[in-house]
Amino acid sequence: MNRQYNEHDSTQVQPARDAAAQLNVQLNNAITAARSTNAPLHSTLLLRMVESLRNPEDTTYNDLWKGAITIDTITRTPIRVHDTAGSITHWQGTIRTSGGGQEFSAPFHGEYRDGAAAELDAKVDHTIEQLLDGVPFAAIQQTNARGVRLALAERLGFDSRYFGLPTCPDPRLVRIASRLAVDPDRNVDTVAVDLGEPVDVVARVLAQLASGRPTWKRLVESEVEIAA
Repeated sequence: MNRQYNEHDSTQVQPARDAAAQLNVQLNNAITAARSTNAPLHSTLLLRMVESLRNPEDTTYNDLWKGAITIDTITRTPIRVHDTAGSITHWQGTIRTSGGGQEFSAPFHGEYRDGAAAELDAKVDHTIEQLLDGVPFAAIQQTNARGVRLALAERLGFDSRYFGLPTCPDPRLVRIASRLAVDPDRNVDTVAVDLGEPVDVVARVLAQLASGRPTWKRLVESEVEIAA
């Protein structure tokens, strides 16, 4: 029995052991080479993964992201912005990935608003477009007009208590007033030239924008020639 075992060991087992040892050496050499050559490649891949986040339709690295991202905390808090209710969700997490003998770890955070408060920015954008076209604020089809008016005043840099633009009923004056409002310099001469309006009319409109008691009707009916 011992003789048969020795023969079997020498003819089959030992060669297999030698081959396994040789393969193990080759594997270790390959791992060492990969660590030295793939490190920069892995860094490049990481940059490509990050760059892919710019395009929400890019799914190239989805599987890698799913395995690398860990969400640590999620909190949701009620908010009220310009008398408008909503909520804000905050999250924090960590991106962890490794390769080429290196490990990468980066914290991240973000937030998301929902509810009526989250709609204010888009509504203000729409309102400004309408005003620039000469549509009076009261004539704009919208919901939450009060919240929009408050947000509009803040966006344009006016005190909401003394913001005359939303009360202007005349399309021509609305056009002049909104053009002045979006101009950081409130430059009367520039707006007058751009709109082809008399400088004195534009100057009077500017005075109404920050007036606590705007007198648009008086301006329309004044001796100043403002008829088109």
